[in-house]
Amino acid sequence: MKSIFVSYNWAQVEFADRLEREISPCVQVIRDKTTLVAWDSLTTFMKRIRKEDFVVLLISDEYLKSINCMYEISQLVKDDDWDKRAFYVVFDNAKKIYAAQNQDEYLTYWENKRKEMAMNITPPLESRSREIEALQKIDDILIQIGDFLKKVSDSINPEPDEAIGEIIKRIENNNSSVIYNKIKWQNMLNKVLTDGTEQQGVKQLKKDKEELPVLREASVTSQTEFIRKNNIVDYAACAGLVAQQGDWVYYNNCDDDAIYKMHTDGIEKWKLNKNGGSIFAIVGDWIYYCSIELGSEYLYRMHLDGSNVMQLNRDRTEPIAIVKNWIYYICESNGKLYRISTDGNNKTIITNDKISNASVIDDWVYYRNESDNNKLCKISTDGTKKINLNNDESKCVHVDDGWVYYINESDFNKVYKIRTNMREKTKLNDDKSSYIVIANGWVYYKNESDGNKTYKMRIDGNDRILFNDDASSIVAIEGDWMYYINNDDDHKLYRVCIYGTSKMKLSDDWGDFYGVIGDWVYYRNWSEGDWTAGDCKLYRIRTDGTGRQVVE
Repeated sequence: MKSIFVSYNWAQVEFADRLEREISPCVQVIRDKTTLVAWDSLTTFMKRIRKEDFVVLLISDEYLKSINCMYEISQLVKDDDWDKRAFYVVFDNAKKIYAAQNQDEYLTYWENKRKEMAMNITPPLESRSREIEALQKIDDILIQIGDFLKKVSDSINPEPDEAIGEIIKRIENNNSSVIYNKIKWQNMLNKVLTDGTEQQGVKQLKKDKEELPVLREASVTSQTEFIRKNNIVDYAACAGLVAQQGDWVYYNNCDDDAIYKMHTDGIEKWKLNKNGGSIFAIVGDWIYYCSIELGSEYLYRMHLDGSNVMQLNRDRTEPIAIVKNWIYYICESNGKLYRISTDGNNKTIITNDKISNASVIDDWVYYRNESDNNKLCKISTDGTKKINLNNDESKCVHVDDGWVYYINESDFNKVYKIRTNMREKTKLNDDKSSYIVIANGWVYYKNESDGNKTYKMRIDGNDRILFNDDASSIVAIEGDWMYYINNDDDHKLYRVCIYGTSKMKLSDDWGDFYGVIGDWVYYRNWSEGDWTAGDCKLYRIRTDGTGRQVVE
């Protein structure tokens, strides 16, 4: 297997982590964080940049002002053909190097740095060996930086959010033994999700997750990602409007409330039922949905072709999840938690608590207990064991990787987390927060203390930063993109890369965002018709903002 050296500044460590996850199946990744061990020489390691088959340079303003990063560059460019194996990823704060006059700023920076360091080197020189070594590194940087910046600025460099895919393509073209195959994984995942709940299949799924680091994602922000993360045998719908299986999209028609199916090309459309419904999930050959007739929101299922319609209960149903052939739901009439088998038998009440914010993780249901001042609780899926997790008035509950994240209304809506075993509880911020999302090691939240702008912080509460200065709502994260409704721009649909780059408006419609399925964003468009009368249309638009079309 070929090797690749990742040269970066720690300001871009998040991107470097993701890069390593996604390319490691097809190339050996060499980087300080995962290669160096105790007592290794950092200088010797940096010189390895000349020995590896490929080099990725994550170029930022911080990178160009780092003595270690630029020393790696000074070593790399000693080889005549260094640029033939180098990939440049240029971040926004370094894009000024594309203008020749701005390149001189970095040359001046290092000249001044050398002067400052030289002035501080005073006799006896024997005690200044470290400073003299650093001065020699700066001399090497000054020799090479001009040609290096010219080479980078003369290259056609993809945007950071596109660069990883391009790097993989280049490596694959040079590596016939590549094992990276995301499509194969996806097909296997779909089979496990739709064909059954056999433990062997789940075990194989977990095993392959460990073998393919590219798919270790912390995000549980979309229902589909939540399902995959927790082995829930289910294809969840986007807010009850849209779901997809194979080449078919199943959706609720806003005009007549019936359920339709449509080929992904948008051409073939079939009406499946007359009485309508809000799609909950697709499992195997069955569509699970709730009737939308007021007061009779019962749970139903029907075959993918619309046949064999079966009413499963007579409760006003707020569905939670389908796990191991059980449907978990809240009865809206009394707020209690129930489960029922997917064929409508064996209905069981799990708890008499009035609950909300529920999710099923492993063998537990986590929920907000409205019967006990909105405290966090968990209960075994068979209802035999209940545990109170905190004494806080809680909302916006998210469970991820052994932690329960929540907004603490008892402490002015600050974000907290507590271990699922209750052994540790941590306050993460001091902002008045609402709507939290956990993704890729970060907590994203709406900061009501700062005009409902989106902030993010690491899951330990560190590195809190303003992520997006738009007042936004209905946020979701899929892959490398955050999708949101921009309240500062008349409820228009936007997306922004999770690294804070490439923000763009996707649509000029006034809409409600419902989710991303495949390459499409589905949303309810209130721009057409009388919105005061609830008159709207279901639309979709590609994730790059093209191909806008009505789904009705």
